[in-house]
Amino acid sequence: MKVEHFISVNYLHLLLKATIILVALIILKFGIDYLNLDVVSAGPIITAFVAGVIFTIAIIFTGTLTDYKESEKIPGELAASIKALTRIVKLLKV
Repeated sequence: MKVEHFISVNYLHLLLKATIILVALIILKFGIDYLNLDVVSAGPIITAFVAGVIFTIAIIFTGTLTDYKESEKIPGELAASIKALTRIVKLLKV
């Protein structure tokens, strides 16, 4: 009997990369705090700006994910079009 894995290797690889980046950023933040190299303090304007950026990204992803099913067809259609163009070009060569 074949055992199916619920978590793919690609998912674990992506999770490992994200964890490494997260740890590096946390170390960088604590290093900056320890050396007192803060240039801008996190005031209300900065936090509002970050919240606005996150909100905008969320709206973009929401719009993108609704079209995801349709976008799955695009690579196949593009490959078929390129193949057809290649055949036409080969026929036109003298």
